Amino acid sequence: MQVLVYPATDLLAEFPSKAENGKGYFISADLLDSLRPLIEQGKDLTDPWLSPALSPNLHGLPPALIVTAGFDPIRDDGLCYATQLRAAGVPVELLHYPGQFHGFLNFDSIIGAARDALKRMGASLAKTFRGDPPADCSTEISDQAPGPCLLSHKMPAELLTAGLLIGRSTRQWSGAGARWLSPGVAKVAEFYLRPWWVPAALVRRTLTTYLNLPAAQQTYSRPLGTSS
Repeated sequence: MQVLVYPATDLLAEFPSKAENGKGYFISADLLDSLRPLIEQGKDLTDPWLSPALSPNLHGLPPALIVTAGFDPIRDDGLCYATQLRAAGVPVELLHYPGQFHGFLNFDSIIGAARDALKRMGASLAKTFRGDPPADCSTEISDQAPGPCLLSHKMPAELLTAGLLIGRSTRQWSGAGARWLSPGVAKVAEFYLRPWWVPAALVRRTLTTYLNLPAAQQTYSRPLGTSS
């Protein structure tokens, strides 16, 4: 089985999502352009080992689980590859998160969609290891309105989510910076601060239980045993 999370499968194509989401969503079109020469370095970007979508024959590849995000500059790359695989007779389980950005799986301690995606990926892999037939379906997982009181309103919920993301990221980046500057001091500081981080983590987990609850809708399904 191939598990592809917001994959880049065609390094030459200019997809509409690159222009649509080229600024303000974690990775930018400029960043993608700066990476291309680093990947190329004299290599042929049409080589299927670098751009598998350009392979003349995708038939016989393993079943695929593809995760895409709506605000990702390379969103359309993954969506197009899913279409190509299905056209070649390869079963594809497509999980599309329209409200998320490239890299959202890294924030599973805060974003409900990230936890949902990891759970679905684990379930799909478990089925594969059991030898169950592969799924061939598309599911769109959106964020629904959170639960009680103030959190039921969209704006406060989004502001709280952003605050949690900033706090979590600041802690990780400051810790990494401290370890780089002085590993010994960073280790001592982490030891003394750990008792404070535990209740903070519990509060964060409690809050995120009510934030960005995923609502799934199946948009495509092909019955087992039918052809593309």
